[in-house]
Amino acid sequence: MANKAKARWDKIAPFYELATGPGPLLRWEPARRKFFSRMSSGRILFVSAGTGLEFQYFAPAKSIVAIDLSSEMLVRARARAEIYQGAIELVEADLADLPFESASFDQVFVSHTMNYLQRPEQALDAIHRVLKPGGELHLFEQSLTWIFPFVLMLSVMSLLYKPFGVSMNRRTVALVKKAGFGIEGVENIYLDVIKTVSARKTE
Repeated sequence: MANKAKARWDKIAPFYELATGPGPLLRWEPARRKFFSRMSSGRILFVSAGTGLEFQYFAPAKSIVAIDLSSEMLVRARARAEIYQGAIELVEADLADLPFESASFDQVFVSHTMNYLQRPEQALDAIHRVLKPGGELHLFEQSLTWIFPFVLMLSVMSLLYKPFGVSMNRRTVALVKKAGFGIEGVENIYLDVIKTVSARKTE
């Protein structure tokens, strides 16, 4: 399953930035800067590096491991990692099967990833494992909404993308709680469609 997803994202990588365009980056730039300003002085894991577009918003002088399932995405992220004013180590890894020791990170940051995971519960369990006791999980995600017409639009998109394991209506906050995290804050960025979630490993 992970191999199929990797092959798909490897194929998308050369066209990824062209397909997404600058719109989402510009639209959520202030919110992203605020989100990544929560980066601490400990060891940080950033999930789904992609082509490194979000590296520019990272708080400076941090020690970060940025992972992605796609090696082709990481090739394109390397130049942005090199100009970051801190340390970014790029690692090819499956989020559902993280190749790191237990309790080895102080914080984990996840951005626009949960909807694209075929095994979100397993991914959150893996994040819980690699976080230190009391470690922080921060998410910037689009999640379930009941607001019309978004609920209809996202439901239709979920049906179309279901064969690829994609859901645009993930119950992100509930999934985080189920994985054993204590929710410390939820901030709506756009209605309740785009939000940030802050949680802590309590078990």
